[in-house]
Amino acid sequence: MKINRHCLLIFLILLTYRSWLLAGNTGKVAGFVIDKQTEQPLIAANVFVKDTYLGGVTNEKGKYFILQVPPGEYTVVVSYIGYHDVTVKNVEVFVDLTTNINFTMEKSTIELPSVEIVAEQPLVHPDITSTRRMTSRKELEALPGMEQTTDIFIRYGGTVVDVAPEILDIPDGGRLQVRDESLKSIHVRGGRGGEILYMVDGMPVTHPLYGGRDVLDLNVVDIEAMELLTGAFNAEYGQAQSGVLNITTRSGSEKLKTGIEYKTDKIEVFGNSYDTQYTSLYMGGPEPFTRWVLPKLNLGIPGQMSFFVTASAKLTNTAFNNHRDRDRFLLYGLELKEKQDNIGNLNAKLDWNITQQFKLTTSYHSSLKQWSKYAWSWKNYPNHTAEYYRNNQNINIKVTHTLSKSTFYNLNLGYLFIDYKASLDRKSPSDYWLFYKDSVAYNYETYYSSFSVGADSVIAPDSIETSIKAVASDPYGFVDDKSFESIWRDDLTSTLTFKGDITSQIHPEHLLKSGVQIQYHDIQYVDIQDDGINTKCPPKLTEFWIRT
Repeated sequence: MKINRHCLLIFLILLTYRSWLLAGNTGKVAGFVIDKQTEQPLIAANVFVKDTYLGGVTNEKGKYFILQVPPGEYTVVVSYIGYHDVTVKNVEVFVDLTTNINFTMEKSTIELPSVEIVAEQPLVHPDITSTRRMTSRKELEALPGMEQTTDIFIRYGGTVVDVAPEILDIPDGGRLQVRDESLKSIHVRGGRGGEILYMVDGMPVTHPLYGGRDVLDLNVVDIEAMELLTGAFNAEYGQAQSGVLNITTRSGSEKLKTGIEYKTDKIEVFGNSYDTQYTSLYMGGPEPFTRWVLPKLNLGIPGQMSFFVTASAKLTNTAFNNHRDRDRFLLYGLELKEKQDNIGNLNAKLDWNITQQFKLTTSYHSSLKQWSKYAWSWKNYPNHTAEYYRNNQNINIKVTHTLSKSTFYNLNLGYLFIDYKASLDRKSPSDYWLFYKDSVAYNYETYYSSFSVGADSVIAPDSIETSIKAVASDPYGFVDDKSFESIWRDDLTSTLTFKGDITSQIHPEHLLKSGVQIQYHDIQYVDIQDDGINTKCPPKLTEFWIRT
């Protein structure tokens, strides 16, 4: 009976971890190589992906496979002694999928030039067992209006983008904004917002406070491929409920490439102008310092490096301009004229192919967003409304070690930092409070320094007053001139993630993968609405209560 149980267990493992479970940010190329005349398999034929280190050799059945192929479009070449080389162009590789390319080769005794074939995309991928929607960089470039990663959901059926902030009514009449309103809720197949797992280059970048929402604001210029999974997730995607958005960013190649794009609606030929300006640029190729400078100094490092850098900025007053006074602000060191919605994005990626077995990849993603919102009730006094700010920083280090042509492992270390703030003119509630002791008024700093008792407490004041009043409306339903949106949000989260996995093609038809993921979250959440006007003063003030 024990033998039967063990056989059943092995069978279930092989059945579960078939070749379609690549589950990462690379794909696979596989197929057969046969003689055109005899239709017999060719043993030990060399199949390789042009301009890469990736390749494979056919076995006794003429079967080959190539692992760790990043998504993109490639040229695959097969060579065999005594036969003409065969080249297949426009081979598209997708994340987590196998691209099947079969070769038939002619003997070199027949006078023929090298054979070139253009690959055709199959209508059906036989190894897809879940609902997948894949978008390549070529498609992203052809689609209009694609700027950020969340824009891709516009073209996917069964998905709804909800931009309305979640606000809870408090019994005492106040209102509590649950999350950062700039983080859109994506509803997939009727699911709730925040149920999507976002993966960038195989690492999760989900917001630790607000769930599955896109916090990096990646620009599409930095994207190599995207895929949306909406069912049948494997164990690696355990944090997903409604869907998984798997994003692979671009890497540099052996050729230097650069580009710039600028868009504006100021001309007003085809519609209204919202004073929108959008600029993006990219550059990628061989890393110049180690490739050309070090050799001239008789110095060098093993292997080769390549880089890819992108930057973008979008400033707009949106279709709902609140006509608030605009200041100047800094965006990555550039002083710009502020608009209602301002976002900047900076990404960099460095690939170091140390040897054909070792590869080190370091990536950095940053986005800055500063905005104010439009509210109908505040239309007469837009300068009395709050401003919002979000700063995201993400760093990933990935080591890939290829043990053999069929086995490799990855070690990933990632850090995600998110700083979200909201305030009226960057003032905290303590800037509005007055503390009275013996008929003398003190501000927060003065009172705390004058009446501290020990390190963790302070003498209670006789009374506390605020310099602003609760929001009030005029007879027409608009806020009056004495009302201010004096909220205070101070969210600070840091996430450290370690992820390791090992992948092995244990059989031409079966791929086995195992891994572990560990996360550590450091979370600060401060939300004070209406300057804390309705906050009750306890009998004894503590230092924590004042600072909160």
